[in-house]
Amino acid sequence: MNKRKIFLTIAGVLSLVMVVGTVGCAKAPPPAPEPASKAEFQQFQTEEKGKLDKMDSRVTKVEEEVRGVKDEVKSGFAEVRRDIKDLAKDLSPTPCPYPYPYPYPYPYPPTYPPYPSVYPGKFVASVYQGDEFDGGYVGSFESSYPINYDWGLGGPFGLTNYFSVRWEGTAWFEAGNYRFRGRADDGLRLYVDGRLLLDRWSPQTVRTHEATIYLSGGYATIQLEYRERTGYAQISLFWERINP
Repeated sequence: MNKRKIFLTIAGVLSLVMVVGTVGCAKAPPPAPEPASKAEFQQFQTEEKGKLDKMDSRVTKVEEEVRGVKDEVKSGFAEVRRDIKDLAKDLSPTPCPYPYPYPYPYPYPPTYPPYPSVYPGKFVASVYQGDEFDGGYVGSFESSYPINYDWGLGGPFGLTNYFSVRWEGTAWFEAGNYRFRGRADDGLRLYVDGRLLLDRWSPQTVRTHEATIYLSGGYATIQLEYRERTGYAQISLFWERINP
């Protein structure tokens, strides 16, 4: 009986020790990895560098594709702009061969050579650079009778010095004697029906010149030429019928 108790007691103590040992013992940590060798480390660096190079290559390729798309877009816009300009030229109206009567200064673009007026009592002034009509055509504007301009130190179309103007037109005259009076700074010439009536072409300060002529009646062509060198620019033309 005593032996049995002793046996049970020993078995219980052993069981308790096993349980306590199982609960209280923690798992042992995993063994630390062995350090890589130099060759393995160099291989790792080479592999990582290869991955980075591949990424850089892909980024460069994408950037080139983006630049290509931008160039195509720019080229497309440039082509569209050219088409629009060509279409605007095709749709632009043909310029009228005779000016619409605007107030002076007449902003008519010099797109074609000077032309004579076909409106009775109207005059078309053709402006040139150079005081001898020798510097190139600048533009035209329309005038009504009487011709009377005082540009001061300026001139038509922004000109200041060394320019010339030629007025051409027609006017109705009853038969009779007429006095034509021109005033200019610098010079002027006046033709009536192709006849030189006033010739004061030399440069001078403002002066008045006049002459008389008999007109048989009807329309007569009037051509007034004016030159300006330096200083003030002034030109005017009037006429009146006088007693026989």
